[in-house]
Amino acid sequence: MLRSGTLVEDPDSGERVILRTAQDITERRALKDRLARSERLEAMGQLAGGVAHDFNNLLTAVMGYAQLLHHELEGRENTSEVAIEAIGEVMKAADTAAALTRQLLTFSRSHLDAGELIEVGGAIRNVAPLLRRIVTDEIEFVTELDPTETWVEIDPSKLEQVALNLVINARDAIEDGGTIRLVTDTVEVAAADTTSEVKPGRYVRLRVLDTGQGVPEELREKIFEPFFSTKADGTGMGLATVFGIVRGAGGSVRLESAPEGGTVFEVLLPVAGPEGREEEGRTPANDRKSNARTILVVDDNEAVRAFAESVLRRAGYRVRTAASGAEGIAVALEIADDLELIISDVVMSGMSGPEMVRRILTEEDGIRVLYVSGYTDEALAHHEVKRRGSFLQKPFTPDSLLTAVRELLVESRREG
Repeated sequence: MLRSGTLVEDPDSGERVILRTAQDITERRALKDRLARSERLEAMGQLAGGVAHDFNNLLTAVMGYAQLLHHELEGRENTSEVAIEAIGEVMKAADTAAALTRQLLTFSRSHLDAGELIEVGGAIRNVAPLLRRIVTDEIEFVTELDPTETWVEIDPSKLEQVALNLVINARDAIEDGGTIRLVTDTVEVAAADTTSEVKPGRYVRLRVLDTGQGVPEELREKIFEPFFSTKADGTGMGLATVFGIVRGAGGSVRLESAPEGGTVFEVLLPVAGPEGREEEGRTPANDRKSNARTILVVDDNEAVRAFAESVLRRAGYRVRTAASGAEGIAVALEIADDLELIISDVVMSGMSGPEMVRRILTEEDGIRVLYVSGYTDEALAHHEVKRRGSFLQKPFTPDSLLTAVRELLVESRREG
């Protein structure tokens, strides 16, 4: 409550009195707190995305060379089993690290997964048997799904991941039996709704309600932060992943809880039309040799550049490399008559990959482009990566790189 006072004199009696006014600023403070939490999570997302990008560059080299070494050792006689096993453990550890960076990128909304138009009720019904299996026998699991078909634009696996993480979180909050309810319906968010963090419009609402022990008030502000966990063996990425997926789909997620009073997680996703979009067909990979076709690799990370060059040369391709966009333009002009494919990082110092490609190619050129990145979704959208070229997420393996290259060169042959 905000109070102010003014000393005034009564014109009739001549008495001097203090005139006080009061204004309820509870809602204003609540909005200020929500804005501060949102800005903190946004800053953490930017930091997480940047760290994951740099780490993905390192993992690309680690995973790639480990796989090459593993193939090399397996093909030799009298190779030490200890050496093969050791390389296998390195590859497994790198896979685990790559999964962690994917979670960080999801929290920062830094993935490039293409959304699909899916019907929410059908998607939840498909995953419901799995959700029931992860809930213990002492807990009652109930689904209450809106019978009306409602569509959202999101990767189906991401929606399943949201439901799975929220149900697991609810299960772990219940100690001696209770109930978990998964409920879907639609709501309208009005322009005057100051409690909502999304734009006005129609939304699918997915709620997971549990009768568990609740979340203490001092922990609620941190609940969506990466690596924050109330569990002794928790990774702290489950709810952070939910936050990233939902915000990346244009929605919001919020928590309502009271000590010993249970918890409600509410997810809002914008309703989309059911018309759908035609899926672009993909050409199957071609395992034939390359016939010495020429590829330009541009990446400002030396380890990634060297790894990609090594893999492509071993597969029979002619390879030229460049450490920057400006150098890439110079090399491309030098080998213009032979160049068939450009592999480029998206975000580089000095000049971005898409900007370099625009300066090298005209719309009529038949040269293919493969962009690689572990960077943020916002940066990739800004550079219009999908407008011209295919995309390969870092870290990538020798097999995934060669598959992507062969698909693009097969398309080039067909169009030529």
